[in-house]
Amino acid sequence: MTDLHELTLAEQAAAVRERTVSPTELADHHLRRIEELDPTLGAYRAVDAPGAHRAARAAEARLAAAGPGDGAALPPLLGVRVQVLGPEQPVQLLGRHLPAAVVGGLLHHPR
Repeated sequence: MTDLHELTLAEQAAAVRERTVSPTELADHHLRRIEELDPTLGAYRAVDAPGAHRAARAAEARLAAAGPGDGAALPPLLGVRVQVLGPEQPVQLLGRHLPAAVVGGLLHHPR
């Protein structure tokens, strides 16, 4: 299987909806990558691991309530973590100019 961080945002979201990966597994994978690589990259000012785990558990509860086969009724990015940039680094996401939000993988920006 491809490493989770190599999946696109859409592939990660599909894996969560199809229940081939749980939101907690996805969050843990990305948190491990951040712990492993960020000392060298310096991409994050803060990492909210407890918040990531709370959000993952909430996504899992929502998946369980939806039941199998109800993936289309769920939010499209349910269970996928989003890294947030500061207001000095706006990005485009889904065609909208946002002051935050780049999804998946590690970001590197100059300090």
